Amino acid sequence: MKAPLLIALTLASTSAVAEQEATRSVGIGVIESPSPYVGVDKQSLVIPVLGYEGKHFYLRGPSAGYYLVKNKAFSLAAGLQLGPSRLDPDKSDDNRMKQLDDRRYSILGGLRATIRTPLGGFEGVVATDVSGRHDGQYAEFNYKYPIIRTDSFRLVPGIGVAYYSSKYADYYYGVSADESRKSGFDEYHPGSSTNTFVNVGFNWTLNKSWMLLGSARYTWLDSSLSDSPIVNQDYSTSAYLGVVYRF
Repeated sequence: MKAPLLIALTLASTSAVAEQEATRSVGIGVIESPSPYVGVDKQSLVIPVLGYEGKHFYLRGPSAGYYLVKNKAFSLAAGLQLGPSRLDPDKSDDNRMKQLDDRRYSILGGLRATIRTPLGGFEGVVATDVSGRHDGQYAEFNYKYPIIRTDSFRLVPGIGVAYYSSKYADYYYGVSADESRKSGFDEYHPGSSTNTFVNVGFNWTLNKSWMLLGSARYTWLDSSLSDSPIVNQDYSTSAYLGVVYRF
């Protein structure tokens, strides 16, 4: 299971590592996510990557939005995005975990603001679940600065914090009373949490039409999450690699 990120939300930020020269692109991407859950090794997710960047509308992989404000220094967009977080208990080799309910993908809707300065880029996200999975909220703030910027390659590290509301955190890290009775895990409700992360993204232009995109992210889990009985580590990692054709 990939830790809830808008996160995440990871793919949209990966696709936005650089403003692509082409306004349209199509490709495929893979998310690899070692799991913090008991008995779950890792999960991989292969997704189509579709891109479009227009004056008012954008499509970046599993996210889409409409620009309310857009200029060279600042943009504000309203949009939807897939939250690629889930837990399939049957993937665990722990019999107690197999008694838990599925934690499924959610669709997040909200606002994304980006500020570009000579000292780097600042991005903030505020979103809520609109799919009815958990009815929770997510917020994120991050800072990025390109340390390599050439005509064909760009490398952008960053640092930030992510906030999960109590409903959001409880859906992915909590144990309900019913699950406790079935599994033997103690009932647990983590409450809201704030998590710190570092990430790095790159894009590599191979030629006029083809580009590689990638990112990696390391998140230090709030103690309210790492203390969950269904979690066996205090961090979460994820990596993404995609190839796109621009036209």
